[in-house]
Amino acid sequence: MNYRAKSAAILELESPVCVRSGRQNDLEINVPRDNIRLIQLVLLPSIVGPVPDSKIAVTGTLFAADAEQHRTRVLLYVKAINRAYESR
Repeated sequence: MNYRAKSAAILELESPVCVRSGRQNDLEINVPRDNIRLIQLVLLPSIVGPVPDSKIAVTGTLFAADAEQHRTRVLLYVKAINRAYESR
């Protein structure tokens, strides 16, 4: 099988998180995940975000990796990316 790897947008979190599905009928696919520091972003072509290496705020829907081409244990279908503003 020839598989050509594509680059992936990976979000690195400042602190690890635990991910749990809120739906009981979803637990077979989206199993609980602990100590998540990296999340692969699934971006639509219409999503335009800030330059890499800047702090960002991302909204979307989390889901568990289910294919070998997924680079992280948890992925995020991105709805929006914005520059994060730090509180002072």
